[in-house]
Amino acid sequence: MRVFSRLTSQDFWRKPRPSVGFGALGFLAYAHVIRFSGLWPGDVDWTFRAGDGDVAALDSTANYLGWEFYRRSPAWVWPIGKTVLLGPESGSSVGLTDSLPLLGIPLKFLLWWTEEPVQYLGIWVLLCFILQAVFAGRLLHALRVPTSILLPSVVLMTVLPTYLSRIGIHTPLSGHWVVLAALDLSFSNTLQLRKWILLSVCAMAIQPYLGVMALLLCYCRVIGGWIADQRVGRSGIVILTTTTLCSGFTAFQVGLFSFGRSALSTAGVGDFSANVMTLVDPVSDSPFAFTPSWSKFVLLPDVVDGPYQYEGFGFLGTGVILLAFISISSWSLQSRHRVMTFGAVSVAAALLSALMNVPVVSMVALGVIVMVVVVWLRNVVPTNAQRMFAILALVTALILSVTNRVTLGANSFELFIPSPMVDSLGVIRVTGRFICIVAFIVVIASITMVTRYVSAPKLRLVLVVMCLVVQLLDSSYGVERQRKLLESRSIEPTLKSTLWKHIGNRYRSIAIVLPGPVPQIRNPSASEPDLIPNEDFWFAEGVLWADLGEFAAYRGIGLNAFYFGRDPLAAYEREAIELTDVVQNSGYADDTLYVFIDSRLWDVAKSQKRDGDVVGLLDGIPIVAPNLRSCTQCPLGEVTPVS
Repeated sequence: MRVFSRLTSQDFWRKPRPSVGFGALGFLAYAHVIRFSGLWPGDVDWTFRAGDGDVAALDSTANYLGWEFYRRSPAWVWPIGKTVLLGPESGSSVGLTDSLPLLGIPLKFLLWWTEEPVQYLGIWVLLCFILQAVFAGRLLHALRVPTSILLPSVVLMTVLPTYLSRIGIHTPLSGHWVVLAALDLSFSNTLQLRKWILLSVCAMAIQPYLGVMALLLCYCRVIGGWIADQRVGRSGIVILTTTTLCSGFTAFQVGLFSFGRSALSTAGVGDFSANVMTLVDPVSDSPFAFTPSWSKFVLLPDVVDGPYQYEGFGFLGTGVILLAFISISSWSLQSRHRVMTFGAVSVAAALLSALMNVPVVSMVALGVIVMVVVVWLRNVVPTNAQRMFAILALVTALILSVTNRVTLGANSFELFIPSPMVDSLGVIRVTGRFICIVAFIVVIASITMVTRYVSAPKLRLVLVVMCLVVQLLDSSYGVERQRKLLESRSIEPTLKSTLWKHIGNRYRSIAIVLPGPVPQIRNPSASEPDLIPNEDFWFAEGVLWADLGEFAAYRGIGLNAFYFGRDPLAAYEREAIELTDVVQNSGYADDTLYVFIDSRLWDVAKSQKRDGDVVGLLDGIPIVAPNLRSCTQCPLGEVTPVS
């Protein structure tokens, strides 16, 4: 029996009732996993992270503060996502702080009447659960998954660790429903121009990586159809051209190009990749980011990863892997030849695990997943166009995920890829995130394989529900971690001095000297032996860019350096030259507070104090406040003098 229906996605999208039911399942999944934490727009405390050693823990802080800077910037700017108050020179954008422009831009105009702190990331998490279930249900329904197992299958696709692990850390990127919507359109029998345009625009306005994923699947759908039909259709050319142009225009409007072309391409291709074992590895044990175990019962052991491969975390969950094993077992038991094939693959996986020093059970599980995908492509997918699409999507996403520096456990291999191609991938850089495309296709293949090869309806239902229960129970540690990330907390402010209030009323901008990526007060490192550690730099606490960002954003004060998705290195260099000249010649602007993180220039500033300036440590932060001594009401005694 074929698993694809003649009912196209276009026809199904016109029927709202199933979508309402799927959305209700998504809401229930949200209630179970998140329990409404962080939902209230006035609760912004959860977006701020205490120092817990997690390099990704402050992403939500940057997302939220980027929105606060954006909403307080002038209303009418071009492009519409431009943030005048934040960044060097002409500013930055709501897109470069990864502040979810799809919601942030309209809310800037809808919330003009209040200046109270407001966050929409909690609402976005709820929307993502609902839309994840809606598009999972539509896709599985279009693939003719029986009604008896449709609902538990939808829930299973809503609680995948590779999706849940983004919530509260890379919250805008948790919109994985974009990938499911693109898969739904791709498995349709017809090309739907308007829906592809709408999806590509929304995806780019959510998060650029999701925008690229939507474009990638669109290209695979059209090119796969061309290969299958052996001709180039005009409708395909129109779709590719239109979606590309609309995505590019959306990227421009949300401000992704605000720092110029030089900021788009960055180094690090191959570092932020996915390990080959990531689909069966329940822990991303990077030293730079804490990721909890997504296997409570340790049915699948931890596999050693590379240092930055938390970005390529793609664990399917124990329940999904069990479902894959059930589906391939049901297929293999139908003939002796298939049993022998299954056995040979298992033995080969066991031998490979010994050679590569990875757990045997993990390598066998990966072998089962590969078999499921191969059998699904060969026996289940009904049309050549759909088969070619799936092959192109899998191969392209997998190559992007592992890059030319292939890592299998602790083993690494260098593949030859022409330098121009590697350099072009610098625009993407964090390529490991594309593993979610592979993960979703594996889940779809496992579910449709069970539909095809387990004929008894009741047995099918029992097996899928069993896998869902295993998935929920085994991933409880990871779920608890993600829920806690959204729980409100009381964080003691770093900027405690009452003088900050007077500073906020007196100055219109803050200049960090010298500006750079993720600016922090630091002493010279071992690689800078010509600089002497500055004793004043030992007293600062907190995270400087976040603390100053919160202070400046709420007051509509400009800030020249921040934590951006792409670093404006060229602009920082130009501004550093100007600020160096300002400090050396004591040419401070009266409306600007100067905060020092450069040891050498701080020594210069201390040695060339002007009579009316306040120079010292305020809450441990080295500042030069021009003409602040003229403020008779300011508690200047709170500034610690320096020598």
